[in-house]
Amino acid sequence: MDLGTQIRRARVNRNITQSELAEQIFCTRQQISHYETGRRIPGEKERERLEEVLQIKLYTRRGAMQLKTLSEIGSTQELENTIEKLGEEIARGYGRYYEKVLALALFVSAAHELCFTEDGAEPGWSGAGSGLYHFFLMSPAQSVREFEVLLQQLQEKFYEKMKSGDDFQKEICSAAVSKLSDLLLVYPKGGGSFTDTFRVLVLEASEELEGYTA
Repeated sequence: MDLGTQIRRARVNRNITQSELAEQIFCTRQQISHYETGRRIPGEKERERLEEVLQIKLYTRRGAMQLKTLSEIGSTQELENTIEKLGEEIARGYGRYYEKVLALALFVSAAHELCFTEDGAEPGWSGAGSGLYHFFLMSPAQSVREFEVLLQQLQEKFYEKMKSGDDFQKEICSAAVSKLSDLLLVYPKGGGSFTDTFRVLVLEASEELEGYTA
């Protein structure tokens, strides 16, 4: 994740404007805009003030994260470990709560890709990203009740696959059902700023997954 994206994510997550951030770190709004678009790199002092105000650690460059292809993953635990690292990487700057919710959504999307990819096709992270977009970006725009119904429908779909899938698919489906139950518990009922921020995060996560080919 580039430096500008980290700054923008953290600012949006804290619900402050570019002008408000500029006032707090003693620079102009144009400078903040340039930082976020990558046209300028903040100096050491500006970077320290950004980290203090935004309460994050800024990374100069994204670490090269090596991911196995989905078809190479051989256990639920391996998928969980991968998703946890991926969620932390993508949601860096948003806070632990958002990391937790994103990790649950990522697991469900990856599990769906593993269990429902058509015969002859290879499950992939880009497909999981598309699923993430479909399930969790579009749904929060609906009512909370409609979102809950969608998650319950996904649970039923995984339950059905548990009857006909191979042993690995049954294991993954069982874990996905559990993750969906957890997601129903932690997802806020009132929507509001959480929903807005989560939509931004899911969009960025789905786009990020398009870039993982290994």
